[in-house]
Amino acid sequence: MKAGQTELEVGTRVKLQNIKGEDKELNGLIGTITHPFAFGETKKGWVGIWLEGGKANMPYGGQCNVKVSECKVL
Repeated sequence: MKAGQTELEVGTRVKLQNIKGEDKELNGLIGTITHPFAFGETKKGWVGIWLEGGKANMPYGGQCNVKVSECKVL
């Protein structure tokens, strides 16, 4: 199943990269792709990410939306 309006499969493991601005702390984190979360950007080319490492010590409670171009498939 494709995540959101992208060609990436739900469940794909990725590393976040090339994020600029206030969310740059997400660079280097690893997570799993899902459909975009309703609280963030949901346009074409965006996916949701479940970050690895546990909810308590992760930015945004361990979940966020990012552009496909900010994901490196592992």
